[in-house]
Amino acid sequence: MATITRNIVDKVKSALIKWVWEVDNKKLGSHAAIILFSTVFFVHITYSAFESKATDFYSFYTGADLLINNRQNLYNPEVQYTRQRQLFNEKLKNEMGFMAYVTPPLGAVLHIPFLLFQPSYAEIAAHSISLIIILFAIYRLYRFHRIKFLSWTTVFVSSFYPIYASVHLAQIGALIFWVMVEMYIAFAQKKSVKLGLLSSLLILKYQYLPFIILIYAIYEDKRKFILSSFVGLFILTFLNSLLITKDHIIQYIFLLKDYVAVPNSFGMAYKYGLDIYSVISELSGGLNSPFQSLFIIFTIALITQFIIAFLLIKRKDKYYHGSYIYYFCLLICLILTPHTMPADFIILIIPMMGLLTKSRKPWFYVFTVLTFNLYFYFSVFGWQLTHTLLLILYLPILAIISTKKIRGWWRILKRGVREEKILVGDPGIEPGTARV
Repeated sequence: MATITRNIVDKVKSALIKWVWEVDNKKLGSHAAIILFSTVFFVHITYSAFESKATDFYSFYTGADLLINNRQNLYNPEVQYTRQRQLFNEKLKNEMGFMAYVTPPLGAVLHIPFLLFQPSYAEIAAHSISLIIILFAIYRLYRFHRIKFLSWTTVFVSSFYPIYASVHLAQIGALIFWVMVEMYIAFAQKKSVKLGLLSSLLILKYQYLPFIILIYAIYEDKRKFILSSFVGLFILTFLNSLLITKDHIIQYIFLLKDYVAVPNSFGMAYKYGLDIYSVISELSGGLNSPFQSLFIIFTIALITQFIIAFLLIKRKDKYYHGSYIYYFCLLICLILTPHTMPADFIILIIPMMGLLTKSRKPWFYVFTVLTFNLYFYFSVFGWQLTHTLLLILYLPILAIISTKKIRGWWRILKRGVREEKILVGDPGIEPGTARV
């Protein structure tokens, strides 16, 4: 055993010595800084996430438990409250409310394996699996964009606050992030059936279902994509229907109404959200009828997304059907949802990594980092609105750089990134790095 360990140490030492000799002093300093900052940031956010209570996981664990042992009361708030207190009493002893389970039944099905563990061990397992899924999805983006690990993109990814939020909450959002990454790659590689089937999985977090309409608007092989998506949605909806009855639907409506109207009882407050509903609520000083207001704003937001999709279809010859317009639609979807929290914004890693690798000008690179990464830390100063407002400000930039012909001074924005005509695989280039 000692011999094997010594051989491994010798190989690592040889590899490090070879690496040091192959890079000049300037790159060595840059690489050392990247490794240092990335390690410090990543260790800090992951350690903090594991030390925090996985509050969202409590709701999914409770949902899985009720689905197996008390399915008729799956969406009964009183039953949920009582059972969650029994399962996580030590964790919730200082909390006034509880985390309601408001996801479709299939979300609970995915968490049934966690019932094999005691709640405390299941929580650790959920943290770990969330982290593994997120790291694998990020690895997929590195491979797709051909990003060198020792690049500054790694620093901004490792310090990305939503990673902490996703691992900390240990909910289904990590899986949705992976689905979104695979959807992006399938879109880029023009794999219509795969893209359609993956998009159907958004039913697990149904507020993102309108994204399917936006993808349909910008995707070239619309027929194959939408048919695949419809087949997947039909199958998943059918499976959900096997697990619920009419009484469940009534329970769910009343649970959702209370979930929105009495946020502190459900471990949630909309003023901390990053969606358009939260912004309007914050600007207005609070909405008098939260549930009715949510329904109205969601309806308007949904209509807005259909209008944007219609315009994108009408003007399909005016823009490149590549990653920039995809990022545009992704931001639209995130902003115009009924409820988006920092953990959901882990999806922003997709446009952040893509845009950083395509940046040609330092000012564009800095503004992208500011918008997609550093803005989360503005919340320290209580600037909650900055989250969504900066993304809204970035939308016209994405629209401009994805447009084929731009006149006037708007061309300055297009010079900030590499022009994109066809997106099939992505040989990413980043300032200070080279292709791999």
